[in-house]
Amino acid sequence: MKKLNLTIVAFLGLFAGAKAQSTATHQVDITINSVAMIRAVNAAATTASNSGFTIEAPTTAGAVPKTTASKADELYLQYTSIKTATGTPRTIKAVLSGTIPAGLSISAIAYTSGTGDVGISNDTQTISPTAATMIKNIGSCYTGIVAGNGAGIYYSSEITTMTDLKATAATALTVTYTLSSE
Repeated sequence: MKKLNLTIVAFLGLFAGAKAQSTATHQVDITINSVAMIRAVNAAATTASNSGFTIEAPTTAGAVPKTTASKADELYLQYTSIKTATGTPRTIKAVLSGTIPAGLSISAIAYTSGTGDVGISNDTQTISPTAATMIKNIGSCYTGIVAGNGAGIYYSSEITTMTDLKATAATALTVTYTLSSE
């Protein structure tokens, strides 16, 4: 009886072992597309309103006129980037459309934040019809989409040539930000 039990156990063990070695395969394809998306929003993460500057009279005669922000709405650039394996890092460049009144210059600086390789600020840049690199070395990243997320953009204006400065009504200018490969 002992020999019969041992034979049955051995036979069942072989049968179970043969079943455990059965395998099947399935291929999973993963595609990662290159992505380059950007939007400009205000501090509440809604459509950015216009920014502006006013050149005002100084408080004392003989002093330099003051340049003040007439609309201090914060601007954030929110972006998503997935670069190609062999691709160069990306940049965000700013280009001004329109004519800045004579005697003035407009500058901006970007402060980056987010997840991944969000890039680094290229310090303060003069905004003009010539493309200015605001953020460089952007890799695969995202900045977030809620209020306060993204690269903060801070504008400043400066009187460059007092003799060229003339009183004028508001001049509408457009700044276009482009996320692209360097």
